[in-house]
Amino acid sequence: MRTRLFAIAALFAVVASGIAGAQDVKRTANNPSIDGSFGATEYVYTHDSQGIKFGASLSQDGSTLYLAVEAPTAGWVAIGLGTTVMNGSYIVMGADGGNPSVIEQMGQGHSHGSTASKVIKSSVKTTGSNTVLEFSLPAADFVKNGTLQVILAYGRSTDFRTRHVTHASLVLSVQ
Repeated sequence: MRTRLFAIAALFAVVASGIAGAQDVKRTANNPSIDGSFGATEYVYTHDSQGIKFGASLSQDGSTLYLAVEAPTAGWVAIGLGTTVMNGSYIVMGADGGNPSVIEQMGQGHSHGSTASKVIKSSVKTTGSNTVLEFSLPAADFVKNGTLQVILAYGRSTDFRTRHVTHASLVLSVQ
């Protein structure tokens, strides 16, 4: 009897977390401003995980995805799309360090290398001890069957080859 109650409680917890975890990126009439600052109400969807703040919005016509990441670092920040792991993810990395730079990479195992450009517009800025990366890109390239898979990470250095301090992953519903 105790095992059955435990199993029912566990199943309820899984279902409840799935409902609570339902996350939607929706269309917006006001596209975020890609200026390297993460406004409090700028993105339709926001999430904090592992010390990383993430934002996402979809243009009103559904063609453009707007993304932002903010982390407690003066080093690089990154958003990966297409999978919930580094391998095979399309990764956009940004660092300021007095010379703002945004690069596009493809995850290869536990590393990454150059890939074709998909970013429409981008901005990265470090203010105090936080770095913000914002960018836009074609939604159709990454939203598959109404789902967007995302990884987030940041490093302490502006050298894009240094290992991340922490990372997080999300699977979002896009409407």
